[in-house]
Amino acid sequence: TRVYSEKGWCPTLNSMNGGDRQPKIYVGDRVRRMTPLECWRVMGYTDEDFYKAKKVIPNNKLYERAGRGIAVPMLEEICRNLL
Repeated sequence: TRVYSEKGWCPTLNSMNGGDRQPKIYVGDRVRRMTPLECWRVMGYTDEDFYKAKKVIPNNKLYERAGRGIAVPMLEEICRNLL
């Protein structure tokens, strides 16, 4: 299991299809699971987008959707450099 630092970069989120594979983060003196909202934020989605999705998608699928997406800020930067 990867454990991410609260001060570092998050290299990759996977689709986390079960098995208690949610990403973990080291905070202070403990390790905890990242919440679905934190995963969506890492991927560059707004909290508003997350809460709209949360109304119709269960938590385990919210993790999956974050892991199967492309980071919005990264995509925007790629597109800017192509122009």
